[in-house]
Amino acid sequence: MPNSITAESPLAQQTDEQLCEQLRTGALSERGADHATDLLLERGWAPADIPLHAAAPDLRNFGQKLWTFIADCAWGKAPLLHAMWVLGGVIMATYFVLLVALEMSRLSMVGSLVSVLWVAFSCASHSFHAFCVWRCARNARVHALGQLARIYAGAVMGIWAIGIVMSIVMMVMGWLEPVPHG
Repeated sequence: MPNSITAESPLAQQTDEQLCEQLRTGALSERGADHATDLLLERGWAPADIPLHAAAPDLRNFGQKLWTFIADCAWGKAPLLHAMWVLGGVIMATYFVLLVALEMSRLSMVGSLVSVLWVAFSCASHSFHAFCVWRCARNARVHALGQLARIYAGAVMGIWAIGIVMSIVMMVMGWLEPVPHG
C-alpha cells in the first residue's frame, strides 16, 4: 500500500524505465533518488536490480572546478583548511605521479628531463602552496590558527630561499659536483 506522499509525487507518474534511467544518469537530487528507489521497491523491484544513484562521482567540468579551486586559493578566497590540506593533497598526488614517471624513466633518455621537471615542480609547488596558505590564513575560523599558518608559510619560503642560495654558493665554490652516472 503506497503512502500518500509517494502516490502524489511527480516521480510516481513515471514508468520504471524512466526512474531507472534518471537514477543511472544522476539526474535526480539525493532526496529524489531516494524517493525513486522507494518507488521501485514498492513496485516490486529487488534491491539488487535498482541502479545505484551514487555509484560514480560527477566528473563533469572537473578541470574547470579544479582551476577555480586553485584560483580561489591563490586569491585568498578559499578557507584555510582547503588551502592547507586539499591543495597540499593535490600537490602530493602530482608528486606521486611525477615520482612514478621518474622511476619509470631512469633507464631511458627521458630520465634527466623528468628529473629537471621534478626539481622545477618541487620548487614551484612548495612556493605556490606556501603563498596560498599565507593568502588564505585570514580565512581561518580561529585567529591563532591563521597566525600559525603564516608562520608555517614563512618558514617554508625561508627554507626554500636558504636552500636555493646555498646550492648556488656550493656550485660557484665547486663544492657541489655532479654525480657520475654509472
